[in-house]
Amino acid sequence: MQTNTVVAKGNARISGDEMVFLTNGACEETGQISEERLKALGLQFGEFDGSFYPLTDHEAQFIAEDLIEMGEFGVLTGYSVLFRGGKYLAPTIELDFFEDDDLTITKEEASRKNQALKPVLEAIAAQTGGHYCWESEPAVEFSSGDGKFVAELLIPFDYAEQNAHDFESWKQHLIEMGQKAQEPTTS
Repeated sequence: MQTNTVVAKGNARISGDEMVFLTNGACEETGQISEERLKALGLQFGEFDGSFYPLTDHEAQFIAEDLIEMGEFGVLTGYSVLFRGGKYLAPTIELDFFEDDDLTITKEEASRKNQALKPVLEAIAAQTGGHYCWESEPAVEFSSGDGKFVAELLIPFDYAEQNAHDFESWKQHLIEMGQKAQEPTTS
């Protein structure tokens, strides 16, 4: 089986500028990478409705347009990225802040939750041999005061293939990893 990942040594935290999205939250090809680029990297790809698709059929089994609860965080599971010459699953967490008639989540509340997310990302990246992209500042902030913090896990496809056989088993594995990463540690 061809390996589609590169596991880097050292710091698992990366900058968002270092990755290129292959698929979005709806599992759609983003247009940010070409068939020629993947060929040049020696990476396989597939086809969807007769057109280029950056994931193979086997890789595409591990993404879905879904939102799962991983401990206290909602995770979007349709994203995948190219990073340092390898393909990664990119479960994405968005922490919104906003005001409406029914619910208010302040920027400060979202920021506290974002701070609590960082060690969870670190733990999962260490467990999977992957990386994570996390920033202390919002990724998006509107003049209305609404916005969101965004963080991505970069999990090697090889890790997913070793721990699951389809999306449902992968989803369950993600949920369990997230719960374990959020369990209080005893000293």
